[in-house]
Amino acid sequence: MLDPRYIGLLLPIFAIACFIFIIFFISSHLLEELSKVATRIGIIHNGQLIKEIAMDRLEQSLQKNLVVNGRDKNALKNVLKEHGYEFEETVDGYIKLTDDHAADRPERLAELLVKSNQPPTLLRVITEDLEGYFLRTIGMARGNI
Repeated sequence: MLDPRYIGLLLPIFAIACFIFIIFFISSHLLEELSKVATRIGIIHNGQLIKEIAMDRLEQSLQKNLVVNGRDKNALKNVLKEHGYEFEETVDGYIKLTDDHAADRPERLAELLVKSNQPPTLLRVITEDLEGYFLRTIGMARGNI
């Protein structure tokens, strides 16, 4: 396990070691810190390696969602329904589009909402972090641990 007090000292050493092909096997809950220096990650759950992925391919595997909010949430939801968008309301009251491609072109949704007299007060693409990817891979959601 990496001690948070020493992570700043160890990360540069790990980065240099990658260039001379030294392999480190690290077990840590500091996933975001590890993602800065790791070239490959493996996810072990219940003693089994269930996923191995190169860090340069990880970005393509992270989920991206479009989150939107507006002054009249019911009217905004109606516009989304009328145009075939699938969505759910988040715990904090925002609307998260669950369509796989909504996050690819957020400007299209912004234009639609403005033309429908429902200008968004918030429109943000949220990209899953490494911890979220890990939890999704092992079949858990945040807060269910």
